[in-house]
Amino acid sequence: MKEWTCQQLLKKKRHDHANQLQLLLGYEQMQKKEKVAEILADWMQQLELERQILSLPLEKTSVVFAYYQGDFTLSIDGLSFSNVPSTEAIDERIAMSVNEVLSSLLPQRSHIHTLHVRVMAVTDICVTIHYTWMLNSEVEDVDLTHLETHFFEIEVTSKEIIMKQHVQVNNN
Repeated sequence: MKEWTCQQLLKKKRHDHANQLQLLLGYEQMQKKEKVAEILADWMQQLELERQILSLPLEKTSVVFAYYQGDFTLSIDGLSFSNVPSTEAIDERIAMSVNEVLSSLLPQRSHIHTLHVRVMAVTDICVTIHYTWMLNSEVEDVDLTHLETHFFEIEVTSKEIIMKQHVQVNNN
């Protein structure tokens, strides 16, 4: 798995916050109070999501979600992740899997309005994770060919794509 140091994660977060501050300053100078309020409200939502992500019981997995938080509008079902045993080995496997999925989705992010992530099943052998895209555009505009290797099933409707993945957590 690509390991992010605290410094790398903080640099990415600092960059994101600096961009927000530049936008705020620009709109404030143009006296566009509605835009300033909109950006501040959005920023507060992002900080709340970040708090939720960092409270996940899987430490490495939460770092991966935090890293990609600025790239996607994420909705993570934290309660479903609390059902996963939080051993270091399981956390490592899930973090690797989430990283592979989110990095593979980067080219498609303009089509994704919101990406919902939820653990659907936990067994001694595997964890099943569903990634549900709420789409900005028509399904026909989305290229799914490079994603088929990551998922055992992909369901497509007119407004969403549900990708199901098994993450093996036990070698037995």
